[in-house]
Amino acid sequence: MTRCAECGLMERTGDFGERYCLKFRRCIGDGKGQMPGDCPYFTPIQYDGGEPLTPHQHLILKEGELLSKKMRGPV
Repeated sequence: MTRCAECGLMERTGDFGERYCLKFRRCIGDGKGQMPGDCPYFTPIQYDGGEPLTPHQHLILKEGELLSKKMRGPV
């Protein structure tokens, strides 16, 4: 299982640093540190020029990657 805290789609919100998954639009509390099973949207945090990409940028890249995989196959 992959941990949501290590995912590039996880955004910290609020005063208490609550974790929020941008793809599934749900809060992941400390007691629920991960989604059940392997998440197809898990993406490790990527860096550009020494700075991490924003969660929104990670989401755009991951959705593009998954769409390109769906287009492969026999013609």
